[in-house]
Amino acid sequence: MTARDPAIDRALAAALGHAPPFSASELAAVERLSIEAGELATLDVVADLPALRSLRVVGCPIVDIGALARTPELQHLELLFTYVDDLAPVLDLAHLRSARVLGAPLSQRCFDDQRPRLVWGSNQRAVELGTRDDWTRSRTAWTAGIRTLAAVFDGVRPICMRPGATAVPLAGSPYTLSLSAQMAVSDDQLHAELVRATPERPELLDLAPHRTFGDAAAARSWIAAAAGALGPQADALRAFVARFPDAVFFREDALVHDAWAYADGRPLPPAVAQVRRVVAGAWADAATELRCDGSELELWFKRPAWIAIEMPGMRDDVDPERFALAFAYDDFATELGVARGTASKPGSPRVRQWRHGSAKPTPMFASVGDFYAHISTLILDDGTRIDARHSGVSA
Repeated sequence: MTARDPAIDRALAAALGHAPPFSASELAAVERLSIEAGELATLDVVADLPALRSLRVVGCPIVDIGALARTPELQHLELLFTYVDDLAPVLDLAHLRSARVLGAPLSQRCFDDQRPRLVWGSNQRAVELGTRDDWTRSRTAWTAGIRTLAAVFDGVRPICMRPGATAVPLAGSPYTLSLSAQMAVSDDQLHAELVRATPERPELLDLAPHRTFGDAAAARSWIAAAAGALGPQADALRAFVARFPDAVFFREDALVHDAWAYADGRPLPPAVAQVRRVVAGAWADAATELRCDGSELELWFKRPAWIAIEMPGMRDDVDPERFALAFAYDDFATELGVARGTASKPGSPRVRQWRHGSAKPTPMFASVGDFYAHISTLILDDGTRIDARHSGVSA
């Protein structure tokens, strides 16, 4: 095979350890391939790679991914900043264990139909397709003719990129991209504005390897390994896992927390970081709202309350002396969180409720783990409601 696009030659050279040409037997043995900053519009190259298990494509104007049907052994797929709008070929990958598609102008049909089937189709598969807000901004820009794509990586790093041989990640806000699309700003004008706004052009920070995904059995093993340090929170986290036995759980390492701290301007409280290193939650960035069944919480709100899951840096009106875990849809600016404390005097691990106009916060849960154990319903960003398998809190 002759690779016409230089990006393909570079990728194969990196995989095989030498420059082209490449023999058919060499190509047949390739298991991992990473293609970056090319002009290719299809993935036809993978038709010659029957043993391929891992494929990563970054910053390429690919539209057609039908060739994935010829990769029966593919287990890991990343499509970052491509022009792909149809993920149907991905649905047929029988051995797929993880998929990450960010910064793509997915069609409405793809987002409404294919995305749920990928994300919720199997708890043995970790899938990251971004939030509805991210998709809306990218699709709005695409419809307006702007070919610079946007995505938020790991909930903390907004990145813009225009696919092609000169693709360079730019630290820009997807909100700016959406606004520019509505104002009919040209692609070149938008790109120029981003370059002026971010002269350093930071490299893309990939936090995916620093998140571990697993089913309920994996989550229980993470908890068992950390049970000594967690103390009573180990039982609370086991209760959380038992409530959502079909979930895809995840945990994070210190690098993710450093990125969060950078976005928030303050480090994570130890009480929060300790739990998230063991079990950070379920369904990663897709779970956006929750409901708790703690009787005190329901009494305080006078009804079971929907509360939105908080992310560091999400809002600029949070008191710097506390770390918000979630905020409520009410008229009192109610938040659930923990006190940050200081280096010499760490904050309490207890989760409290802050209410605008109230002199003191109200203690709600004994710890972050206890808060997790009281989650009774999760709402995903596509509107899917997932109720806990049973009520009450048990180990």
